[in-house]
Amino acid sequence: MMLMSVFMLTLTLFSISGCGDGSPKAVISYPEANTDEAKFYVAKCGACHAAPSPDIYRASRWIGIVARMQMHMSNKGMPVLSKPEQQIVIDYLEKHAGNDKN
Repeated sequence: MMLMSVFMLTLTLFSISGCGDGSPKAVISYPEANTDEAKFYVAKCGACHAAPSPDIYRASRWIGIVARMQMHMSNKGMPVLSKPEQQIVIDYLEKHAGNDKN
């Protein structure tokens, strides 16, 4: 019974881990989570890591972050977002961005 519990826990941890480091993804509440834009953002940007909450950066920072992630994906041989897909992500992030100094 104990061996089965350990196996199930291990299987669960592997199934919820991110692409690169094997750590579990964080649970984040996203604004307007049921919209197509939010779902697209979480699906694309959360494929390998927890997609960050849009309010952790101000709107002006997101375009550079998305560009940097595109380069990172390309360098790893992963498919990058098309220009229209990038715009969906940037629009969603900027709409829900934070107002602090980040």
